[in-house]
Amino acid sequence: MKVYRTIRTALRALRRNPMRAGLTALGIIIGVAAVIAMMEIGKGSSAAIQRTIASMGANNLLESLFESVLSSLSQVFHAAILV
Repeated sequence: MKVYRTIRTALRALRRNPMRAGLTALGIIIGVAAVIAMMEIGKGSSAAIQRTIASMGANNLLESLFESVLSSLSQVFHAAILV
């Protein structure tokens, strides 16, 4: 009996406030869609980055890493010499 009464009260509230019910449903739908879209965008970008790294090859990746480190170290040493 209590469940029936609760459902009846909920339906009555929905009928009395249709705009509130519609906007609430719309907000939930938009929120769920946004979460799903962000998850898919994250998966897609992760796959694209992995493909890019795989196409570069391990040697090229390590060479560019060492070049970057050496470049930044040389800049630091030049700045230290100028001071």
